[in-house]
Amino acid sequence: MTSRDAVRVRATAPTGPDGWPGPPTGAEVEFLRDGVGAELRRLRAAAGLSTRMVAARSGVSRRYLRDLEDGRRRPRPLTLTHLAEVLAPAEADRVAGELLALAGDSARVDTERSIRRRRRARRRARRAERIRAQRLTAAQRRELEARLAAQALTDQAVRIMNRRRATLAEMERAGQLLDQADEITRGLDR
Repeated sequence: MTSRDAVRVRATAPTGPDGWPGPPTGAEVEFLRDGVGAELRRLRAAAGLSTRMVAARSGVSRRYLRDLEDGRRRPRPLTLTHLAEVLAPAEADRVAGELLALAGDSARVDTERSIRRRRRARRRARRAERIRAQRLTAAQRRELEARLAAQALTDQAVRIMNRRRATLAEMERAGQLLDQADEITRGLDR
């Protein structure tokens, strides 16, 4: 099926109050699924990303992404650009152009409202990504603090054992400190 056939199918579809037909039907669904949908799925698999990860990073919902891949929604150019930036960051412009070409005449036109909504969603996605990165940094910070605590316990035990006249009780305490340090380290290595 060519994009002209899809346009003919779309032209005969019933239109809504804004003059735009409802969701794609019949041959247009196949055209979108086999073109844009298949390429999105291939890019997502090549990047090793789930629909959840792509949705979170691009600012589109998982449902919308699945609908695009299944040919049940007509894509907008800006949406394809955002998806291309996530799926192929190094080649985003080229990939977005290819996706738009695959969508052909079935692509929806970006309106001012859709552009504003997509940009807001993209900002929210970027903000959420920064928060996730900060959480990772916090986890790394906790690990570092735990390793420093284990090192401090080890140092304290070594100081006790290096005393010339350490008592048996002090040596037992040093052994306990080393056991605590080992326990912390084992917990980190899991």
